[in-house]
Amino acid sequence: MTEPTPATPVPPPARARPALSDRLPFRLALIVVAALALLVPLELIGELTREREARRGEAVAGIHRGWGAAQNMVAPLLMVPVVDLAAASIDERGWVVVPATRAALTVELGAEPRARGIFGTVVYRAAVAGELAFAGLEADAPGFAGRRVLWDEALIVAPVTELRGLDGGAGIDLAGRRVPLVVRDAVAVPGLGTVRALVAPLGDGAIASGRLDLRLDFALRGSVDMRITALAREAVVRIRSAWPHPSFHGGLLPDERSISARGFDALWRSNLPHLPAMLDAATAALVEEATLGVGLVDPVPTYRMVERAQKYDLLLIAFTFLVFFLFETLWGARLHVVHYALVGGALCLFYLLLLSFAELVGFVPAYVAASALVVAQAALYGLSLLRSRERAAAFGALLAGAYAYFFVLLMLESHALVAGALALFAGLSALMYVTRRIDWGAPMRAV
Repeated sequence: MTEPTPATPVPPPARARPALSDRLPFRLALIVVAALALLVPLELIGELTREREARRGEAVAGIHRGWGAAQNMVAPLLMVPVVDLAAASIDERGWVVVPATRAALTVELGAEPRARGIFGTVVYRAAVAGELAFAGLEADAPGFAGRRVLWDEALIVAPVTELRGLDGGAGIDLAGRRVPLVVRDAVAVPGLGTVRALVAPLGDGAIASGRLDLRLDFALRGSVDMRITALAREAVVRIRSAWPHPSFHGGLLPDERSISARGFDALWRSNLPHLPAMLDAATAALVEEATLGVGLVDPVPTYRMVERAQKYDLLLIAFTFLVFFLFETLWGARLHVVHYALVGGALCLFYLLLLSFAELVGFVPAYVAASALVVAQAALYGLSLLRSRERAAAFGALLAGAYAYFFVLLMLESHALVAGALALFAGLSALMYVTRRIDWGAPMRAV
Protein backbone atom coordinates (compact mmCIF):
# COMPACT_ATOMS: atom_id res chain seq x y z
CA MET A 1 0.00 0.00 0.00
CA THR A 2 1.50 3.23 -1.10
CA GLU A 3 1.69 6.16 1.19
CA PRO A 4 -0.32 9.22 0.19
CA THR A 5 1.64 12.14 -1.19
CA PRO A 6 1.66 14.98 1.31
CA ALA A 7 -0.31 18.03 0.18
CA THR A 8 1.66 21.00 -0.96
CA PRO A 9 1.11 23.85 1.49
CA VAL A 10 -0.87 26.72 -0.02
CA PRO A 11 0.70 30.11 0.64
CA PRO A 12 -1.57 32.70 2.26
CA PRO A 13 -3.13 35.14 -0.18
CA ALA A 14 -1.16 38.31 -0.73
CA ARG A 15 -2.48 41.25 1.22
CA ALA A 16 -4.11 43.69 -1.13
CA ARG A 17 -2.28 46.97 -1.29
CA PRO A 18 -4.60 49.81 -0.35
CA ALA A 19 -5.56 52.17 -3.12
CA LEU A 20 -3.80 55.49 -3.20
CA SER A 21 -7.06 57.27 -2.43
CA ASP A 22 -7.37 55.26 0.77
CA ARG A 23 -4.10 56.47 2.23
CA LEU A 24 -4.37 59.18 4.86
CA PRO A 25 -1.69 61.53 3.47
CA PHE A 26 -3.25 61.44 -0.01
CA ARG A 27 -6.76 62.14 1.29
CA LEU A 28 -5.42 64.90 3.48
CA ALA A 29 -3.79 66.47 0.43
CA LEU A 30 -7.10 66.29 -1.47
CA ILE A 31 -8.88 68.02 1.40
CA VAL A 32 -6.26 70.79 1.46
CA VAL A 33 -6.70 71.31 -2.29
CA ALA A 34 -10.49 71.52 -1.82
CA ALA A 35 -10.04 74.11 0.94
CA LEU A 36 -7.70 76.20 -1.19
CA ALA A 37 -10.12 76.05 -4.13
CA LEU A 38 -12.71 77.76 -1.94
CA LEU A 39 -10.51 80.85 -1.88
CA VAL A 40 -11.91 81.74 -5.31
CA PRO A 41 -15.55 82.22 -4.22
CA LEU A 42 -14.36 83.82 -1.00
CA GLU A 43 -12.40 86.41 -2.97
CA LEU A 44 -15.43 87.09 -5.15
CA ILE A 45 -17.55 87.68 -2.04
CA GLY A 46 -14.85 89.97 -0.68
CA GLU A 47 -14.90 91.96 -3.91
CA LEU A 48 -18.69 92.20 -3.69
CA THR A 49 -18.36 93.54 -0.14
CA ARG A 50 -15.99 96.27 -1.31
CA GLU A 51 -18.30 97.14 -4.19
CA ARG A 52 -21.30 97.45 -1.87
CA GLU A 53 -19.29 99.60 0.50
CA ALA A 54 -18.38 101.89 -2.40
CA ARG A 55 -22.06 102.17 -3.36
CA ARG A 56 -22.92 103.07 0.22
CA GLY A 57 -20.20 105.74 0.12
CA GLU A 58 -21.79 107.25 -2.99
CA ALA A 59 -25.23 107.24 -1.38
CA VAL A 60 -23.93 108.80 1.84
CA ALA A 61 -21.99 111.44 -0.10
CA GLY A 62 -25.22 112.35 -1.87
CA ILE A 63 -27.01 112.78 1.46
CA HIS A 64 -24.17 114.94 2.78
CA ARG A 65 -24.20 117.13 -0.34
CA GLY A 66 -27.92 117.70 0.04
CA TRP A 67 -27.91 118.32 3.79
CA GLY A 68 -24.46 119.66 4.62
CA ALA A 69 -20.97 118.24 5.07
CA ALA A 70 -19.03 117.77 8.30
CA GLN A 71 -18.65 121.07 10.13
CA ASN A 72 -15.32 122.60 11.10
CA MET A 73 -15.94 125.77 13.04
CA VAL A 74 -13.42 128.21 14.50
CA ALA A 75 -14.10 130.12 17.69
CA PRO A 76 -15.27 133.62 16.66
CA LEU A 77 -12.52 136.15 16.03
CA LEU A 78 -12.39 139.96 16.08
CA MET A 79 -11.22 141.60 12.83
CA VAL A 80 -10.28 145.27 13.08
CA PRO A 81 -9.45 147.37 9.99
CA VAL A 82 -6.31 149.50 10.20
CA VAL A 83 -4.72 152.05 7.87
CA ASP A 84 -1.01 152.87 7.85
CA LEU A 85 -0.39 156.52 8.64
CA ALA A 86 1.67 156.81 5.46
CA ALA A 87 -1.18 155.45 3.29
CA ALA A 88 -2.50 157.80 0.65
CA SER A 89 -6.12 156.69 1.11
CA ILE A 90 -8.33 155.13 3.75
CA ASP A 91 -9.11 152.44 1.19
CA GLU A 92 -5.55 151.12 1.57
CA ARG A 93 -6.49 149.24 4.69
CA GLY A 94 -5.39 146.03 6.28
CA TRP A 95 -6.91 143.85 8.98
CA VAL A 96 -5.73 142.89 12.42
CA VAL A 97 -7.25 139.63 13.64
CA VAL A 98 -7.58 139.29 17.41
CA PRO A 99 -8.44 135.95 19.10
CA ALA A 100 -10.67 135.94 22.14
CA THR A 101 -9.10 136.19 25.56
CA ARG A 102 -11.85 133.92 26.87
CA ALA A 103 -14.40 131.89 24.93
CA ALA A 104 -17.19 129.72 26.28
CA LEU A 105 -19.12 127.77 23.64
CA THR A 106 -22.00 125.34 23.99
CA VAL A 107 -23.14 123.15 21.10
CA GLU A 108 -26.33 121.11 21.09
CA LEU A 109 -26.23 118.46 18.37
CA GLY A 110 -29.64 117.19 17.27
CA ALA A 111 -28.83 113.93 15.46
CA GLU A 112 -31.12 112.63 12.72
CA PRO A 113 -30.64 109.31 10.86
CA ARG A 114 -31.08 109.72 7.11
CA ALA A 115 -31.12 107.04 4.41
CA ARG A 116 -31.05 106.72 0.66
CA GLY A 117 -32.46 103.31 -0.19
CA ILE A 118 -30.91 100.83 2.24
CA PHE A 119 -27.84 102.99 2.88
CA GLY A 120 -27.96 105.31 5.87
CA THR A 121 -25.92 107.91 7.70
CA VAL A 122 -26.30 110.45 10.50
CA VAL A 123 -26.84 114.19 10.06
CA TYR A 124 -27.34 116.85 12.69
CA ARG A 125 -28.54 120.35 13.47
CA ALA A 126 -26.04 122.22 15.63
CA ALA A 127 -27.34 124.96 17.93
CA VAL A 128 -24.31 127.05 18.91
CA ALA A 129 -24.30 129.58 21.75
CA GLY A 130 -21.34 131.33 23.29
CA GLU A 131 -19.86 134.14 25.36
CA LEU A 132 -16.67 135.87 24.22
CA ALA A 133 -14.32 138.37 25.80
CA PHE A 134 -11.60 140.30 23.93
CA ALA A 135 -8.99 142.33 25.80
CA GLY A 136 -5.95 144.42 24.91
CA LEU A 137 -7.83 146.55 22.39
CA GLU A 138 -5.89 149.77 22.89
CA ALA A 139 -4.54 151.99 20.16
CA ASP A 140 -0.95 151.48 21.38
CA ALA A 141 -1.21 147.67 21.52
CA PRO A 142 0.97 145.58 19.19
CA GLY A 143 -0.56 145.51 15.72
CA PHE A 144 -2.39 148.82 16.29
CA ALA A 145 0.49 151.12 17.28
CA GLY A 146 1.50 153.53 14.53
CA ARG A 147 -1.71 152.93 12.58
CA ARG A 148 -5.08 154.49 12.29
CA VAL A 149 -7.55 152.03 13.84
CA LEU A 150 -11.11 151.99 12.50
CA TRP A 151 -12.80 150.61 15.63
CA ASP A 152 -16.31 151.36 14.42
CA GLU A 153 -15.83 149.13 11.38
CA ALA A 154 -14.63 146.09 13.32
CA LEU A 155 -16.22 142.72 12.61
CA ILE A 156 -16.94 139.54 14.52
CA VAL A 157 -16.05 136.62 12.25
CA ALA A 158 -16.99 132.98 12.90
CA PRO A 159 -15.35 130.74 10.25
CA VAL A 160 -17.37 127.62 9.36
CA THR A 161 -17.08 125.10 6.53
CA GLU A 162 -20.80 124.62 5.86
CA LEU A 163 -23.19 127.58 5.80
CA ARG A 164 -26.46 125.73 5.14
CA GLY A 165 -28.99 125.67 7.92
CA LEU A 166 -28.32 129.19 9.12
CA ASP A 167 -31.63 130.65 10.31
CA GLY A 168 -32.74 134.24 10.40
CA GLY A 169 -32.31 134.47 14.16
CA ALA A 170 -28.52 134.12 14.10
CA GLY A 171 -26.73 137.07 15.65
CA ILE A 172 -24.75 138.57 18.51
CA ASP A 173 -25.94 140.43 21.60
CA LEU A 174 -23.80 143.49 22.15
CA ALA A 175 -24.41 146.26 24.71
CA GLY A 176 -28.16 145.71 24.74
CA ARG A 177 -28.62 145.47 20.98
CA ARG A 178 -28.93 142.57 18.58
CA VAL A 179 -26.66 142.44 15.54
CA PRO A 180 -27.45 139.79 12.90
CA LEU A 181 -24.82 137.41 11.61
CA VAL A 182 -24.60 137.34 7.82
CA VAL A 183 -22.93 134.91 5.44
CA ARG A 184 -19.64 135.73 3.72
CA ASP A 185 -18.27 133.20 1.22
CA ALA A 186 -14.68 134.46 1.29
CA VAL A 187 -12.95 136.02 4.27
CA ALA A 188 -9.15 136.10 4.49
CA VAL A 189 -7.98 135.10 7.98
CA PRO A 190 -4.23 134.89 8.72
CA GLY A 191 -3.22 131.35 9.54
CA LEU A 192 -6.53 129.97 8.24
CA GLY A 193 -6.51 131.23 4.67
CA THR A 194 -9.67 132.26 2.85
CA VAL A 195 -12.68 130.79 4.64
CA ARG A 196 -16.45 130.90 4.67
CA ALA A 197 -17.72 132.71 7.72
CA LEU A 198 -20.60 134.25 9.61
CA VAL A 199 -19.90 137.95 10.02
CA ALA A 200 -21.43 140.67 12.21
CA PRO A 201 -20.38 144.36 12.09
CA LEU A 202 -19.94 145.86 15.56
CA GLY A 203 -20.78 149.50 14.79
CA ASP A 204 -20.15 152.62 16.83
CA GLY A 205 -19.01 152.43 20.43
CA ALA A 206 -18.91 148.65 20.66
CA ILE A 207 -15.31 148.57 21.85
CA ALA A 208 -14.80 150.57 25.02
CA SER A 209 -12.02 150.69 27.60
CA GLY A 210 -9.87 148.36 25.55
CA ARG A 211 -12.21 145.37 25.75
CA LEU A 212 -15.22 143.77 24.13
CA ASP A 213 -17.75 141.37 25.64
CA LEU A 214 -20.54 139.76 23.67
CA ARG A 215 -22.84 136.81 23.30
CA LEU A 216 -23.78 135.01 20.12
CA ASP A 217 -26.01 132.21 18.94
CA PHE A 218 -26.69 130.56 15.59
CA ALA A 219 -27.67 127.20 14.11
CA LEU A 220 -25.90 125.13 11.47
CA ARG A 221 -26.36 121.81 9.70
CA GLY A 222 -23.75 119.12 9.23
CA SER A 223 -23.10 115.41 8.87
CA VAL A 224 -21.42 112.90 11.18
CA ASP A 225 -18.48 115.06 12.38
CA MET A 226 -18.38 118.35 14.30
CA ARG A 227 -15.00 120.02 14.81
CA ILE A 228 -14.24 123.23 16.66
CA THR A 229 -10.91 125.02 16.56
CA ALA A 230 -10.70 126.87 19.86
CA LEU A 231 -8.38 129.73 18.89
CA ALA A 232 -8.62 131.60 22.19
CA ARG A 233 -6.26 132.15 25.12
CA GLU A 234 -8.74 130.31 27.34
CA ALA A 235 -11.62 128.27 25.99
CA VAL A 236 -14.34 126.10 27.45
CA VAL A 237 -16.35 124.07 24.94
CA ARG A 238 -19.31 121.87 25.75
CA ILE A 239 -20.96 119.55 23.22
CA ARG A 240 -24.13 117.62 24.03
CA SER A 241 -26.31 115.28 22.01
CA ALA A 242 -28.89 112.53 22.39
CA TRP A 243 -26.74 110.32 20.12
CA PRO A 244 -25.36 107.52 22.35
CA HIS A 245 -22.28 106.62 20.28
CA PRO A 246 -19.78 109.50 20.09
CA SER A 247 -16.21 109.23 18.84
CA PHE A 248 -13.93 111.98 20.17
CA HIS A 249 -10.97 113.09 18.07
CA GLY A 250 -8.72 116.04 17.31
CA GLY A 251 -5.76 117.53 19.13
CA LEU A 252 -7.83 118.01 22.29
CA LEU A 253 -9.75 115.23 24.03
CA PRO A 254 -12.54 115.95 26.53
CA ASP A 255 -11.58 116.79 30.11
CA GLU A 256 -14.96 115.51 31.25
CA ARG A 257 -17.46 113.30 29.50
CA SER A 258 -20.47 111.17 30.24
CA ILE A 259 -21.95 108.65 27.80
CA SER A 260 -25.15 106.70 28.26
CA ALA A 261 -28.04 105.30 26.26
CA ARG A 262 -29.62 108.76 26.48
CA GLY A 263 -26.68 110.49 24.79
CA PHE A 264 -23.41 112.16 25.72
CA ASP A 265 -22.18 115.34 27.36
CA ALA A 266 -18.52 116.32 26.86
CA LEU A 267 -16.52 119.28 28.18
CA TRP A 268 -13.17 120.58 26.91
CA ARG A 269 -10.93 123.15 28.59
CA SER A 270 -8.20 124.68 26.47
CA ASN A 271 -5.37 127.05 27.39
CA LEU A 272 -3.11 128.51 24.71
CA PRO A 273 -0.86 131.01 26.54
CA HIS A 274 1.51 131.04 23.53
CA LEU A 275 -1.27 132.12 21.17
CA PRO A 276 -0.22 135.51 19.74
CA ALA A 277 -2.35 138.54 20.55
CA MET A 278 -2.76 139.12 16.80
CA LEU A 279 -3.09 136.16 14.45
CA ASP A 280 -0.52 135.81 11.68
CA ALA A 281 0.64 133.17 9.20
CA ALA A 282 2.38 131.22 11.99
CA THR A 283 -1.00 130.57 13.60
CA ALA A 284 -1.50 127.64 11.21
CA ALA A 285 0.87 125.57 13.40
CA LEU A 286 -1.52 125.97 16.35
CA VAL A 287 -4.69 124.90 14.56
CA GLU A 288 -4.32 121.15 15.14
CA GLU A 289 -3.35 121.71 18.77
CA ALA A 290 -6.47 123.80 19.33
CA THR A 291 -8.91 121.53 17.45
CA LEU A 292 -11.42 119.28 19.18
CA GLY A 293 -14.14 117.20 17.64
CA VAL A 294 -16.76 114.53 17.97
CA GLY A 295 -18.22 112.11 15.46
CA LEU A 296 -21.69 110.61 15.59
CA VAL A 297 -20.72 107.09 14.61
CA ASP A 298 -22.29 103.70 14.04
CA PRO A 299 -21.17 101.53 17.00
CA VAL A 300 -20.91 98.46 14.75
CA PRO A 301 -19.93 99.66 11.26
CA THR A 302 -21.48 97.11 8.90
CA TYR A 303 -18.95 96.80 6.11
CA ARG A 304 -15.89 97.03 8.31
CA MET A 305 -17.25 94.25 10.51
CA VAL A 306 -18.12 92.08 7.49
CA GLU A 307 -14.60 92.55 6.14
CA ARG A 308 -13.15 91.64 9.52
CA ALA A 309 -15.32 88.51 9.63
CA GLN A 310 -14.01 87.53 6.19
CA LYS A 311 -10.46 87.53 7.53
CA TYR A 312 -11.34 84.37 9.45
CA ASP A 313 -12.89 82.55 6.46
CA LEU A 314 -10.04 80.15 5.73
CA LEU A 315 -9.59 79.39 9.43
CA LEU A 316 -13.28 78.47 9.74
CA ILE A 317 -13.10 76.23 6.65
CA ALA A 318 -9.96 74.53 7.96
CA PHE A 319 -11.64 73.88 11.31
CA THR A 320 -14.75 72.37 9.67
CA PHE A 321 -12.73 70.17 7.31
CA LEU A 322 -10.59 69.03 10.21
CA VAL A 323 -13.67 67.93 12.14
CA PHE A 324 -14.87 65.93 9.11
CA PHE A 325 -11.42 64.42 8.68
CA LEU A 326 -11.32 63.29 12.30
CA PHE A 327 -14.72 61.65 11.88
CA GLU A 328 -13.20 59.73 8.97
CA THR A 329 -10.00 58.65 10.66
CA LEU A 330 -11.30 57.95 14.17
CA TRP A 331 -14.80 56.62 13.54
CA GLY A 332 -14.63 55.33 9.98
CA ALA A 333 -17.21 57.69 8.49
CA ARG A 334 -15.90 57.52 4.93
CA LEU A 335 -16.50 60.78 3.06
CA HIS A 336 -15.78 61.89 -0.48
CA VAL A 337 -13.91 65.08 -1.28
CA VAL A 338 -17.10 66.35 -2.92
CA HIS A 339 -18.77 66.22 0.50
CA TYR A 340 -16.04 68.49 1.83
CA ALA A 341 -16.49 70.86 -1.10
CA LEU A 342 -20.26 71.11 -0.57
CA VAL A 343 -19.90 71.88 3.12
CA GLY A 344 -17.18 74.40 2.22
CA GLY A 345 -19.59 76.01 -0.22
CA ALA A 346 -22.10 76.43 2.59
CA LEU A 347 -19.41 78.14 4.68
CA CYS A 348 -18.70 80.51 1.79
CA LEU A 349 -22.39 81.33 1.47
CA PHE A 350 -22.34 82.37 5.12
CA TYR A 351 -20.41 85.52 4.18
CA LEU A 352 -22.81 86.32 1.34
CA LEU A 353 -25.77 85.89 3.70
CA LEU A 354 -24.00 88.00 6.32
CA LEU A 355 -23.42 90.84 3.87
CA SER A 356 -26.96 90.86 2.50
CA PHE A 357 -28.61 90.61 5.92
CA ALA A 358 -26.31 93.20 7.51
CA GLU A 359 -27.31 95.85 4.98
CA LEU A 360 -30.90 95.46 6.13
CA VAL A 361 -30.82 94.74 9.86
CA GLY A 362 -27.29 95.51 11.05
CA PHE A 363 -24.27 93.33 11.69
CA VAL A 364 -25.15 91.55 14.95
CA PRO A 365 -28.62 90.25 13.96
CA ALA A 366 -27.25 89.38 10.52
CA TYR A 367 -24.40 87.34 12.01
CA VAL A 368 -26.78 85.41 14.25
CA ALA A 369 -29.22 84.69 11.41
CA ALA A 370 -26.57 83.74 8.82
CA SER A 371 -24.64 81.47 11.19
CA ALA A 372 -27.87 79.76 12.37
CA LEU A 373 -28.86 78.98 8.78
CA VAL A 374 -25.44 77.60 7.86
CA VAL A 375 -25.12 75.52 11.04
CA ALA A 376 -28.59 74.01 10.50
CA GLN A 377 -27.84 73.24 6.87
CA ALA A 378 -24.44 71.68 7.63
CA ALA A 379 -25.78 69.64 10.57
CA LEU A 380 -28.65 68.18 8.51
CA TYR A 381 -26.24 67.34 5.70
CA GLY A 382 -23.87 65.79 8.23
CA LEU A 383 -26.71 63.61 9.53
CA SER A 384 -26.95 61.85 6.17
CA LEU A 385 -23.18 61.59 5.78
CA LEU A 386 -22.18 60.50 9.27
CA ARG A 387 -25.19 58.16 9.73
CA SER A 388 -25.47 59.06 13.37
CA ARG A 389 -27.57 61.63 15.14
CA GLU A 390 -24.98 61.93 17.88
CA ARG A 391 -22.15 62.64 15.45
CA ALA A 392 -24.26 65.07 13.41
CA ALA A 393 -25.27 66.88 16.61
CA ALA A 394 -21.64 66.99 17.72
CA PHE A 395 -20.61 68.38 14.32
CA GLY A 396 -23.34 71.04 14.46
CA ALA A 397 -22.38 71.99 18.02
CA LEU A 398 -18.70 72.34 17.08
CA LEU A 399 -19.55 74.50 14.07
CA ALA A 400 -21.90 76.67 16.15
CA GLY A 401 -19.18 77.02 18.78
CA ALA A 402 -16.71 78.14 16.10
CA TYR A 403 -19.11 80.81 14.84
CA ALA A 404 -19.75 81.96 18.41
CA TYR A 405 -16.03 82.19 19.14
CA PHE A 406 -15.30 84.15 15.97
CA PHE A 407 -18.12 86.54 16.89
CA VAL A 408 -16.47 87.12 20.26
CA LEU A 409 -13.18 87.85 18.48
CA LEU A 410 -14.90 90.39 16.24
CA MET A 411 -16.43 92.18 19.22
CA LEU A 412 -13.20 92.22 21.25
CA GLU A 413 -11.20 94.24 18.70
CA SER A 414 -8.36 95.36 21.00
CA HIS A 415 -7.85 91.90 22.54
CA ALA A 416 -8.69 89.87 19.43
CA LEU A 417 -5.03 89.00 18.74
CA VAL A 418 -4.28 87.49 22.14
CA ALA A 419 -7.65 85.69 22.26
CA GLY A 420 -7.10 84.26 18.79
CA ALA A 421 -3.54 83.17 19.55
CA LEU A 422 -4.62 81.38 22.73
CA ALA A 423 -7.48 79.67 20.87
CA LEU A 424 -5.12 78.43 18.16
CA PHE A 425 -2.72 77.13 20.79
CA ALA A 426 -5.52 75.29 22.61
CA GLY A 427 -6.90 73.91 19.35
CA LEU A 428 -3.54 72.63 18.21
CA SER A 429 -2.96 71.01 21.61
CA ALA A 430 -6.34 69.27 21.41
CA LEU A 431 -5.59 68.09 17.87
CA MET A 432 -2.24 66.66 18.91
CA TYR A 433 -3.92 64.77 21.75
CA VAL A 434 -6.78 63.36 19.64
CA THR A 435 -4.52 62.23 16.78
CA ARG A 436 -1.65 60.90 18.89
CA ARG A 437 -2.50 57.23 18.08
CA ILE A 438 -3.31 57.61 14.39
CA ASP A 439 -1.17 55.55 12.01
CA TRP A 440 -0.79 58.05 9.19
CA GLY A 441 0.49 55.37 6.81
CA ALA A 442 -2.46 53.00 7.34
CA PRO A 443 -5.43 52.79 4.97
CA MET A 444 -8.70 54.50 5.80
CA ARG A 445 -11.19 52.35 7.71
CA ALA A 446 -14.36 51.40 5.94
CA VAL A 447 -17.72 52.51 7.19
